[in-house]
Amino acid sequence: MIMSINQRELQEIRMLAMYMIKIPRQQLEQRFADENIDLTMLQHHIMVMAQRHQPTIADLSRTFGLDPSTLVPTVDALVKKGYLRRERDPNDRRRYPLHLTNEGAELHDHICNHLGDNPLMEAIQSLPLDDIASLRRILRDVVHALPDGDEALAELDEHIEAYEVKHN
Repeated sequence: MIMSINQRELQEIRMLAMYMIKIPRQQLEQRFADENIDLTMLQHHIMVMAQRHQPTIADLSRTFGLDPSTLVPTVDALVKKGYLRRERDPNDRRRYPLHLTNEGAELHDHICNHLGDNPLMEAIQSLPLDDIASLRRILRDVVHALPDGDEALAELDEHIEAYEVKHN
């Protein structure tokens, strides 16, 4: 039986989700500032994607829902800083996947492993294990219901598997 949810509850869920994203982002931005790391959050997210696989501007555009013309200056800035490089795909001369440079990989590692704990992860870890399992299931169900949700879940699973391989 599907129960109806009222608009107030939907608004509350949306605002709670936004708050859960806002606080860790603000803390990471503050850590960037404290350590004089000249990166925007978008640049950081692009570097994360480039670390996992070699995305193109079109891939980034689909992932972030941004026009390629918005992303090109951001990618150009990362190339200029020496964190990314573009390389022509040997199998498709029209594609230019983005690769982290050694300097970019070192910065990515520093950000991921040395800038302190993520307050969202700490908050989730404070919950009972049954609640964490329920939250995970609910969030996966929500993502599954979104446009391209199955693709997003597949990419998420690949990312988690890569993380486990690297950290085990």
